[in-house]
Amino acid sequence: GGDACSITEGVVSRVEVQEYSHSLRAGLALTVDAAINSGNSGGPLVDAATAEIVGVAFQKLVARGVELQGHAVPAPLIQRFLAEVQELVTKEEVFPPPANNTKLQDRYPLRLRLPSLGCDYQSLEPPALRRSLGLGDRSGVLVGRLHTAGATEEGEKTEEPTLKSGDVLLEFNGYSLDEMAFCSLLGRRLHFAAARDLCQVGQKVPIKVWREGEELELEHTLNPARYLVPRG
Repeated sequence: GGDACSITEGVVSRVEVQEYSHSLRAGLALTVDAAINSGNSGGPLVDAATAEIVGVAFQKLVARGVELQGHAVPAPLIQRFLAEVQELVTKEEVFPPPANNTKLQDRYPLRLRLPSLGCDYQSLEPPALRRSLGLGDRSGVLVGRLHTAGATEEGEKTEEPTLKSGDVLLEFNGYSLDEMAFCSLLGRRLHFAAARDLCQVGQKVPIKVWREGEELELEHTLNPARYLVPRG
């Protein structure tokens, strides 16, 4: 409680893709053992050695037998959002100069969304499954159900999907995937969803897939995630 500034201490014990409680969507997060409550959620995580902000606290895990497990949005993901906001507000065709000192948030609400690969995928950990696909010494994840709905939220027809059910995704935006969909990113072994979320909606990224016994290099457009039932 209290109305003054509060400081808690802890360590970052894990860096991995976690489920965000607000959207029920998986994203890169830091796990910390510092106390996170209503009074300090939304506050910065500061490196004690460098005084640099490494993340922003946003949720904690409440469960029987679990103590002091909080999560924070990491700095690279925050920088990605800030860069997107900066790009939007500098485009006069999107945000024309204000009239009568109207505040930006009163004129144009910013709707920032994270990108989606547009499909379900499964790991290829069993060697027998990899052999059945003829992968050899290649590694990646198997593409399952596609999320294409035929039209965008604005009613526009979607383009033909780059990925196909049965493809094996070998590389994403230059990052090689292992059979569990992990790659080397930010000096760590992270799920490739972390690399996806550092991209912007609408961005075209190079991918490499294994399709019907052939290795293909394609360009995939990252569309916003869409759900039949709204999340959060």
